[in-house]
Amino acid sequence: MDTEVDGRKLKTVPPFFRVIPCVMLERNDAQVYFKQDIKLKELDEYIDRKAKEGIKLSYMNIIYAAIVRIIAERPYLNRFAMNGSLYARNQIFVL
Repeated sequence: MDTEVDGRKLKTVPPFFRVIPCVMLERNDAQVYFKQDIKLKELDEYIDRKAKEGIKLSYMNIIYAAIVRIIAERPYLNRFAMNGSLYARNQIFVL
């Protein structure tokens, strides 16, 4: 079967990406941990401006919006491996 409920099977995959499901066998093998300092002054000013317009925002609202935008602009980030095959998700899910 070439399709899954959550995505479609990719037919043409670069060799490097064909190897990844064989190397990363567990779900947590793909986790990446990093630390980054982010200056929040401009973000705080944006939240304050929106609050004056009656729109209540939090850091999490902005982080979720940024993640959705990044995945929409770079669909190759919205893929998953199953049974040695690579699939492209049909939708962007935010839970």
